[in-house]
Amino acid sequence: MGLFLTPPRVAALLAGMFKSAVGDVRLIDLGAGAGALSAAFVEEALKRKWKPHSLHLTVWETESEFVPRLQQVLEACVEAGRTDGVPTTFALNHGDMLKEGATLLQGDLFGGARRNRGFTHAIMNPPYRKINADSEARRLLRRMGLETSNLYTGFLWVAARLLEPEGQMVAITPRSFCNGPYFMPFRERFFEEMALEQLHVFDRRDALFVADDVLQENVVMYARRTASRPVSVVLTSSDGLSA
Repeated sequence: MGLFLTPPRVAALLAGMFKSAVGDVRLIDLGAGAGALSAAFVEEALKRKWKPHSLHLTVWETESEFVPRLQQVLEACVEAGRTDGVPTTFALNHGDMLKEGATLLQGDLFGGARRNRGFTHAIMNPPYRKINADSEARRLLRRMGLETSNLYTGFLWVAARLLEPEGQMVAITPRSFCNGPYFMPFRERFFEEMALEQLHVFDRRDALFVADDVLQENVVMYARRTASRPVSVVLTSSDGLSA
């Protein structure tokens, strides 16, 4: 399915890029795997000076073999929040995220009140896989207003649409969306909704997902759902963080 699990140090890097996690935090994690990103987010939020008032984690995972471990990780997140005095809950969704995302977004179109209780944060390592022009995934994404040739950009689009205004997103993806004609429709639509504020690049492309023998140029983006655009974008870099 194009899924590559996130190494712990990479998960910590992503969680640390959020500018804030205060108030009633509602996190979405699409393609959660075994829960590394959600767990890193909770750990990061709880160690900050300004903690959330509450945490609610909504995760999606398609692969059945990950679900028991993901359940355990989310239960551990609830316990960590309780120990730190932050009420924490979760919703684990096992199924086709694109189908369910299309349903949620359709509900948003016809019931605008839900937008005011959307997600405040999104953290993602979406699956990387080409999708054919006649595939169900491609048809679902067209229904949601996006023409794209890779599953990861579809996941980014769904998450962006589910964020509330000023909602924050951190995602690790291939660098391929950054240029070229194939991803131009995605760039145009995505950056109508999201303002890019930070981009993290890696000096070595062979160490990020070394356990999976993946040779891929990746980037981590931090973006907010807002119509305003920053004066500048922060560019940072590091080695592969393979440990």
